Amino acid sequence: MNQKVTVLIADDEQAIRTGLRAIVTRLLEQALVVSCVGTGQQALEDLRRFRPDIAIMDINMPDMDGLEVIRRAHEEELPTRFLILSGYGEFAYAQKAIRYGVKTYFLKPLNVEEFRTVLLQQCQEVLSHRKNAAADEQEITRLMDSSRTLFLNHLVQKKYSGSGGVEGLQLAITNGPNFVAIFQLERRDSGEAPPLKEIARSIVSTVFFGSPMECWVYDDSRLAAIFNGETTRDEEFLTRLNQCVTRIRTGTPYDVRVGLGKVVPGFSQTSLSFARAQEALSYRIYDADQDVFDSNTINSYTPAFSQENIDFAPLTTALLQNDLPAIRTYCEAFFQSLLVGGEPPPSFVVGMCMYLLLTAQKQVQMTQPDKKMEFPFSYEELNSLNTIGEMRDWLVSAFARYSKMLEAMTGDENRTIRIAKEYIRNNLNRNLKAKDVAAQVNLSESYFAIYFKDKTGVNFRDYLLQVRMAYAKQMLKARVANISEIAYRTGYQDYRSFSRAFKNETGMTPSEYQNSVQD
Repeated sequence: MNQKVTVLIADDEQAIRTGLRAIVTRLLEQALVVSCVGTGQQALEDLRRFRPDIAIMDINMPDMDGLEVIRRAHEEELPTRFLILSGYGEFAYAQKAIRYGVKTYFLKPLNVEEFRTVLLQQCQEVLSHRKNAAADEQEITRLMDSSRTLFLNHLVQKKYSGSGGVEGLQLAITNGPNFVAIFQLERRDSGEAPPLKEIARSIVSTVFFGSPMECWVYDDSRLAAIFNGETTRDEEFLTRLNQCVTRIRTGTPYDVRVGLGKVVPGFSQTSLSFARAQEALSYRIYDADQDVFDSNTINSYTPAFSQENIDFAPLTTALLQNDLPAIRTYCEAFFQSLLVGGEPPPSFVVGMCMYLLLTAQKQVQMTQPDKKMEFPFSYEELNSLNTIGEMRDWLVSAFARYSKMLEAMTGDENRTIRIAKEYIRNNLNRNLKAKDVAAQVNLSESYFAIYFKDKTGVNFRDYLLQVRMAYAKQMLKARVANISEIAYRTGYQDYRSFSRAFKNETGMTPSEYQNSVQD
């Protein structure tokens, strides 16, 4: 075991992964396949986790190609030697691979004898560079820790197959009644902080020393722990859990809250306890002072509020006018409406916030075809917030940024043009004429037509058509009204006129367009 050469295999085809695993294990007794994955993202994660000696990497994989995985591994100075597999014969791939220190580039279909020769050579080089027995022992310890962490992650992520692989991991827990605790950590300041792995070892594992428990780093802000036990309400357990919370808060720059899942009968259902712990922890938004949230926190309240209750008009107007007080007032009223009658599941609150953000942008784009833009926002960031107040402030901030972006796009427009465009957007259902809009900006019809063309680069009639067609496309795609109703909303008095104008603009009838797009 002191001389094991660790190998990672990454290929999006199961048959190839199986074949490569067989070649590796039969070729060299010292070889140990630590990971066999089908995507680039998982390959990168396992490269970081296992730091294998050798990685056999396919170039063409979903979500992240092999060269990108190697580039990132090279930047992070991971010690892995890479052997590349690819169906591409272009020299450019080989050139790029060589820059990142790739040892050999193989083309599919694989020449097995050539591959065996090179792999054996690489394994021998790895073994020859092992410095001493102490370093080897550290490597095995690391590998065991990585394998244990991978197994524990599989347990909570519903990837446990229920067969084999447990005996050699030397786990402190058994396949019996168990439950999951999630420790959500949040930095209070930017000072020096111990690694989460050290907190798991020196605080959680130390406080629960002697108890059947495994604790590990689940992600950048969470520790996870699995306990053997029949109940989460044991007095001694809760006493120790509160000791953990206190020691983390007083001894590190982290604040902490804990979610407890329900007790499950064995490893095959540990993922259910983990999911329940996550859901319980989400209820922290309703009680900032509580430290521990168990599955009894979760309620079955059915919210009365729904998407149909939302009036987007005031929000759209506030966004287009960059009216921050109005945006804040709208968001405060929105949250008040969400919470009428009780405390809905936090996932419902997050989902409604996401719906509001996405739909508000669609509402703006319906009537402002010249203001199409990508407005990025993070679901993960919203979902990680600790209180309703933080979520409300986050939503206000997101809309404020979006409104600023909209304002920047119209920064060169003068007041007359802005008023004219706003009037057009708000009166699309009327049979608008240039004289109607000219009256709103106190200009004669003839001068307004010249002025509008000079300032926007497009004549009034063409601009009006653009806005109508953009709005019609959005309505057709959303399928929120029938075509006759859409014709009326865009200022056409009959279906035929609308259909003729739409086909002249798009080359398709409204029905054909609606059938050609997906929701």
